[in-house]
Amino acid sequence: MAKNNKTSEFVEAEKVEDELNEEEFEDEELEEDDEELEEDEEDEEEFEEEEEEPKKESKSFIQWVRDNSLVIISGIVGILIGVVIMALMWPERIATLSNGEEVAAVYNGKTITANDIYNKIKGKVGLSTVLEKVDIEYLKEKYKDQLEELKESSKAGIEQYISYYTSMLGYTETEFYDQMGFKGYDDMLEYMFNNSLREKYIDDYVSQSISETDIKAFYSLYAFGDKEIVYVFTGENKDDLESVRSMLKNKKAFNTIDGKYESVTASEFSDVSFIDLYKEYGGEICEAIKGIKNAGYSKVISSKSYKYFVVYASGKAETADLTSGLSDEIKQALIDDEKSINSKVGEQALIKMRNEIGLEFKDSELAKAYEEHKKQYE
Repeated sequence: MAKNNKTSEFVEAEKVEDELNEEEFEDEELEEDDEELEEDEEDEEEFEEEEEEPKKESKSFIQWVRDNSLVIISGIVGILIGVVIMALMWPERIATLSNGEEVAAVYNGKTITANDIYNKIKGKVGLSTVLEKVDIEYLKEKYKDQLEELKESSKAGIEQYISYYTSMLGYTETEFYDQMGFKGYDDMLEYMFNNSLREKYIDDYVSQSISETDIKAFYSLYAFGDKEIVYVFTGENKDDLESVRSMLKNKKAFNTIDGKYESVTASEFSDVSFIDLYKEYGGEICEAIKGIKNAGYSKVISSKSYKYFVVYASGKAETADLTSGLSDEIKQALIDDEKSINSKVGEQALIKMRNEIGLEFKDSELAKAYEEHKKQYE
C-alpha cells in the first residue's frame, strides 16, 4: 500500500509540474505577442511619420510660392520680354552646313535642306568657287606690290567698255552692266581685277619660255619705223580688193575708197607703230608694210586670217631701234601669241601654281572633280 501511495504522490507532483510549465509557456507566448505588437505599433508610427513628411514639404513649397509670387511673376514677364526683343532683333536664320539638315525651303509639303543645296551645286560650281578663292588669295599676296597698278588698269578697262557701249551703242551705264552680267561698277571691278591677277601670273609663266633669240627673230621679221598713215583693206573678194589697189595707185583719198565695196573692210591709222599693228592684225600685214619704202601700197595678198588684203603706208623707212622698252613690248606680243595659239596654257599655268602651293582637297568629290579638270589640260 505504501508503494502505491508514493506512486500517486509522484503522479500528482508531475501533474502540478506540467501545469506550471504550461503556464510559463503561455506567459512567454503572451510576452512575445506583446513584443510583436509593440514592434508593429512602432512601425506604423514610423510609416505615419514618413507619410506626413512629404505633406509638410508640399505645404512648405506652396507656402513659398505664395510668399514669393510677386518675384516669380516679375521673372516670367522679364523672360517673355527678352524673347520678344530677341525675335525682333535677331537676324534671319540662313541654312548652313553647320546643320546640313536645316530646312532652306519648303514646297507642297516637301523640304529642301542645306545639304540638298550643297550636294547639288558642289560638283558644278563648288570646284570653281574653291579654285577662285585659292587663286586670288595667293596671287594677291604674290603681287602685293603691284595691286594698285593692276586695280587702276582694271578701272581704265571698265571706262573703255562703258565709253564704247554708251557712245557707240547707245546703252545707259545701268543697261551696260546688265548686258555684261554685272550688278554694278564694284561687281565688274572685282571681276576685272581678279582676272588681271590671273593674267599677270599666266604671262609670267609663259614668258619663261621666251628667249632673247625669239625676240630678235620677231624684230627682224616685223619691225619697221613709225608710220604717219596706214590704210588697211581686207575682204574675201579679190576683184574688189584689186579695184581698191587701183584707186590707191590713182592717189584716191581714204574717204573715197571707204564704203565703196560692201565686201571690203577699211581701217585708217595715224602715227602707228609696228607693235600696235601687230596686236591688231598679226604678222602678215606687218610684213607687207615693212616692205613699203617711204610711201606706197602693197599688192593684193592672200591671207590665212583675212582671205585677201592690201595696205597703204607713208612715213619713215628706218627700222625702229631694239630698245629695252621695245624688247618688252615684243615679249608681250609673243606671250599673247602663245596664249592665243595654245588655249590650255593659262589653266596649265594655274594648275602648276596650285601644285606649288600645296592645294589639297579633303572633300573626296571635289578631289575627284579636280583630277578630272586637270586631265583636260594635259
